[in-house]
Amino acid sequence: MAVNDMDFFHQATIRICGSLEIDRVLENCFDYLKAYFPVDAICLNIYDPEMGAIRSIAIKSEFPERLWKSPVVLSPEARAYVEEQHP
Repeated sequence: MAVNDMDFFHQATIRICGSLEIDRVLENCFDYLKAYFPVDAICLNIYDPEMGAIRSIAIKSEFPERLWKSPVVLSPEARAYVEEQHP
């Protein structure tokens, strides 16, 4: 499916910003992106400074049984980098 860059990013932005319901946003983005890329999952992650870990707060996947749903604890170096880049 051919589309120019501006149309692609405009449509992606509409899907990302088109709802306040995170699950709906992920589903809309997932369905749109898989028409252009070999995508089998999309996740919304946050950095939890208290845990020192990345946590998935919403996931849409063709294969949910394959997903790693546990927090990913970062190394001290990675934590320092994240906290330096995003104070």
